[in-house]
Amino acid sequence: KKSVAGGHGGSNTKLTQHYLASRGLGTIVLTATSVASIYSGYTLVGIPAEGYTHGFFVVRWVGAITLNCLVLTTLAPRLQWISSSRGYTSVFDLARDRFQCRPLVVLCTMMMLFSTTAYIWAQFTSFAATMTRLSGGNIPPMASAICLGVLLSLYEMLGGLTAVAWTDVLQGMVMGFATLMVFYYQFVLYGGMEAGTKTLSETNTAVLTKSDCIEWIDFMLGLAFSLPFFPHFVSRVMASKNAPTTRRMLMMISVTTFVVSLPMGMVGMLVKGKHPDLPDREEAFGQFIVDVLSNGSISYAIGSIMLSGSVAAIMSTADSLLIALSHVLTVDVFGPWVSNKHTLVW
Repeated sequence: KKSVAGGHGGSNTKLTQHYLASRGLGTIVLTATSVASIYSGYTLVGIPAEGYTHGFFVVRWVGAITLNCLVLTTLAPRLQWISSSRGYTSVFDLARDRFQCRPLVVLCTMMMLFSTTAYIWAQFTSFAATMTRLSGGNIPPMASAICLGVLLSLYEMLGGLTAVAWTDVLQGMVMGFATLMVFYYQFVLYGGMEAGTKTLSETNTAVLTKSDCIEWIDFMLGLAFSLPFFPHFVSRVMASKNAPTTRRMLMMISVTTFVVSLPMGMVGMLVKGKHPDLPDREEAFGQFIVDVLSNGSISYAIGSIMLSGSVAAIMSTADSLLIALSHVLTVDVFGPWVSNKHTLVW
């Protein structure tokens, strides 16, 4: 059977180069860009907030990401092999090829456009709010959001998914440094997890109720089966060099939850023990950074890098979603209506 992407003619190669990095992402770069796109700004703000109010309930993120990788292990390597052998360029080509049902493809396109747009809006809103707080209100939210959009659009137009992947590598390094430093500063600032969380039971934040357990299971199952429906992750699977590379990427992601999600949950619990009366739970990560910054000149430099990790987390997810949105709009929305496929690529 001929490739379903053959209709793009000579532009198929250019589409693959721009949106799928010529299907050449290796294990390290593929893992780094996938991790950076999965762990958004919520990881460095929302998860500590959960740890602050719910204590060890936040450990659900560790199990959810692990279960997610198990589910993806049954799907992603096969999708990579099929997309490569069949020449897919769209994240919907599998559905188009398998079911030959245009209404289904249209429905999938509309659903992904809606969810991706909402996700992008959340990332830009978080970035604007973060920059406003860091500048003491001197940078208007709209100005920072516009600057972010221009910056991301510029390097995505010039380098496509390849540029996004390599910037994700750098942003992922900053995020990784920020999360690893949590393990060090939990001892320096709070005396370790045992000492730092001994007051949690007194405020009932270390207790899991029956409803909490049900919510935990519901959350884990929902997250486990949701990621395959996000175009920014599907496009990375399609951009993988081969199926074994995809498997190695998933194995490494299942480990990263212990060095990303877990320490961010620890931040919330440690801050709760030392600062139990924060006016807003989402200030937990910021309070942790304040504690680090006040620990000396070296810690001030480290804290500054950790603070930039929250910005890097937002940017890495935003650029992934932006190019995924462009991918869907170009190939699936405008593509069928453009007769000159070279114009489509441009």
